[in-house]
This record gives sequence, structure tokens and C-alpha cells, in this order.
Amino acid sequence: MSRSRHIEQVEGEGRDETVRFIACGRSRGAIPDARAAALATYLDRRPDRSVRLWRATGRRRTVAAAAVCENPGRTGVLLHAQADAAGVKTDVLSEVCSAASADALERGMSLVQSLELPEAEDSACVLLEAGFWRLAELLYMRIATADIAEMPRDDLTWREYGQFDERELGRVIAATYEGSWDCPGLGGVREISDVIEGHKAGGVFTPPAWLIADRHGEAAGCVLVNDTSSPDVADLVYLGVAPAHRGASVGEALVRRAAADARGRGRRTLTLAVDASNTPAMRVYERVGFRAKERRVSYVMTG
Repeated sequence: MSRSRHIEQVEGEGRDETVRFIACGRSRGAIPDARAAALATYLDRRPDRSVRLWRATGRRRTVAAAAVCENPGRTGVLLHAQADAAGVKTDVLSEVCSAASADALERGMSLVQSLELPEAEDSACVLLEAGFWRLAELLYMRIATADIAEMPRDDLTWREYGQFDERELGRVIAATYEGSWDCPGLGGVREISDVIEGHKAGGVFTPPAWLIADRHGEAAGCVLVNDTSSPDVADLVYLGVAPAHRGASVGEALVRRAAADARGRGRRTLTLAVDASNTPAMRVYERVGFRAKERRVSYVMTG
């Protein structure tokens, strides 16, 4: 990088300009203004000191900018200026993304993630150059809860959060990771306690919708659902089946129970995100009627 370019963390003066640059580069007009205002509002609503802004300047002008938003569970989300936005220097943007993410990891984050549109090839190149790696393509799916019926199972009994503690939940989640096709590249990256904290923060933590299904005297799997800020929507944040109970339609029973519970709370829509290469999960979700509405590619940097 040229000596005329300087990478720095931004605090106080320059913050508004940096947020705007992340949102729309140097573009001006109604649409860029709206993007900048929306990003500023989102960042302002986050807890104090959970966002760190970074920029690179050259000849007294911002040429690249990024932010890392720190979430519970020791994970960070990278937001960055788009590679094709007006005024962005892509080679410098890679360095800013790298510096911002490395700083988060040094301060205790276990991973930093960026979600990109599949067609955003320039941004993908920026992230790969910055030291990120491609984790998975995620499908964002949804179903109307009225369209999925619960099918009671005599071989399953249910316990909700409070009828089990987090140590047991952690053991169940760890068991469901064995041989899982769900983002296997993250295996061992985070402590289970951090995983649970991350799931709690994925929406509005809803203890009655965190369930363990027991079968033949042992935990067969779990489904964790949170309500969202939308009064009509619940989000399935995790579903897993222990290896000994796979092939017995336990996953489908978990999904159907989750949808029935959400419907009972007045939630008309159930959403989820799934690794597109997780074929067993995809079969279950498509069989019960979920449909993909959006795709994102997850890139991560780990310590």
C-alpha cells in the first residue's frame, strides 16, 4: 500500500462520513442517502462499543471503509463498502477488511463473518484477498405456519428450556454436530457455550420454543426457535438430530413441532437459514413445504 494511504480506526470525528462510505461510497442521491440513513440507524441502535469502524484515506479522502459489529457468542459481522461503489479502491478495501477483522479476533472474537450476494464476485475477491474463506452458500427459507401440520409421535417426548439446563443442551448440540453437513467448516471453531449465546441473540430469545426431543430414553435432537421483532414471524435458529436417531424422521418431527408452537404464539411465518449443501436438512425442509426466498454466501475469518 502506498505511504499516502493510511488505515485507522474511526472514533468521534469522521464517524458519520465513514458510515456513509460503507453504505454507498461517494455516491449521492435519494437511494444512496436512504442506504446511508438506514445503516446509521442500525449501527446507532446497537449496544455501546459493539461496533468498530475502520477506514483508509488517501490524499485526505476516504478510499475504503468497513465495520465489525460484535455479537454475543464471540462472533463478529463485517460490513464493508461494496467493491464496485463510487470512490472505492478495492485493493485498499481488502486491507481495511483484514485490519478490522484481525482486530476483532485479537480482542477475543472467535470468528468474523461477511454475507454476500452470490453474484457479488468483486466483493468475494476482496474478502478472499483479506484472508477470509468461503464457508457456505446459505438459503433463507420460509413457510406459513398454517401450511404445516404437527404429526404427533408416540416415540417422542418433549422438554422445553428450563426442563433441561444449558450443560445438557450443550451436550445435545455437540452430539448433533457429529457427521453433520451443516457448515462443517465451523467444527471446533467456537465453544458450545458461545454457540448457545449466539443462538439466544438470534432474534428474541423464546425459552418455551427451545425444545429437546427424547426418544427411547435419550435425547434424539433439539430445535431452537426465537421470535423476531416482527409480530408475525418466528425464526428457527438451530435444528439437529443425534447420529443414533437419524433416518427415523426425527428432523421432520422437530420442524413440525416448531411450526405448531410458533403458530400457537400467533406467528404466521417460520423462517430459517440452511447450508445449501446440507442435503439431509434440505430434504426435510422441502418435504414439509419450506421455499427458498433468498441466497447469501458466507465468508469467514477465524483466529
